[in-house]
Amino acid sequence: MPKAIYKGLCPVCGGPVSSDNLSRGLPCDACLSNVKSLNISDEYVDDLERLNRCFKELLGAEMWSAQRIWARRVFRGQSFSMIAPTGSGKTVFGIITAIYMAKRGRWKTLIIVPTSILAEQVYSKAKDFARKLKAEIEVVSYHTLMTSKEKEESLSRLKEGRGDIVILTSSFMTRRLELIRRYDFNLVFVDDVDGVLKSSKLFYFILEVLGFRRDLVDKVIEALKTKRWDELGSLTPPKDKVLVVSGASLRGRRTLRVKALRELLGFEIGSAPESMRNVMDTFLISKDQESELIALIKKLGHGGIVFIPQDKGLEYVRKVYLLLVNNGIQAEAYIRPKRGMLERFSKGEVNVLVGIASSR
Repeated sequence: MPKAIYKGLCPVCGGPVSSDNLSRGLPCDACLSNVKSLNISDEYVDDLERLNRCFKELLGAEMWSAQRIWARRVFRGQSFSMIAPTGSGKTVFGIITAIYMAKRGRWKTLIIVPTSILAEQVYSKAKDFARKLKAEIEVVSYHTLMTSKEKEESLSRLKEGRGDIVILTSSFMTRRLELIRRYDFNLVFVDDVDGVLKSSKLFYFILEVLGFRRDLVDKVIEALKTKRWDELGSLTPPKDKVLVVSGASLRGRRTLRVKALRELLGFEIGSAPESMRNVMDTFLISKDQESELIALIKKLGHGGIVFIPQDKGLEYVRKVYLLLVNNGIQAEAYIRPKRGMLERFSKGEVNVLVGIASSR
């Protein structure tokens, strides 16, 4: 017996629907009995179930409700923005979906991240997930934490257009965009919204990948400036090309490029959501910051991050790092990208990381 029946909430007929059906993303039983009227293909349903099994196999848990919504949009060929708190599985969703689509022999995916550390982390996770799923796919990445030999091999692969999943930083793409033009991507997963909006080269390139010529994009931007909407006509994004934007824009919320994405792809990059999280926000009025910092870290134990205000600079990062080490705390300072730092931190080999606070 369902926990509740909701009147007027069936998404198809507008009639009553059970809480059980809604929790599974389904309409009422009457509509389910006539599946053909829902215009849901067997392949679409199979894709959702198979992707869900990938999540269970890799993570030990099924997709949560937001991830199911995101998956439906990808399979429908609908571009969208994932607005959810940090740690809610946006990047993991992008990786697993990219592997699944490549495994099915369909789509090539481009994943754009803001930093080399994230590129290394996403690449490592993608390789690990592909191995566990026995997916015979090629994952290619390039970042500054690679050895000279690894960089040479990755550049060679990029020049040859190899790779079912390509993971790059926005700064590398801005410098070497000609290497990426030879690919025919179906899914573009952006984990660096502001980096893409800031770079006109990246902005136009991504829209070209999605099937929009530069002259059309310029026409849309001009119409937004002059508000002459009648000149635009009908804008229909291709169904086999999807842009997924992870997170919100911190800087470009109302720029013409954000508005152009809305007109071309039918979604708008939003602001970061407020939500309930299992995090306690506290502060301490301190008389001796350094000694109290050491006491707090020793009390709270392993797994801490010390954020240094930007105005104090890297010298203060070094000072705090040395302070912690000299007091018997296993710490690492993030002065520049350092290979394996996040892995050492996650394994417990490093107790505390120290670095400059940044919106990126």
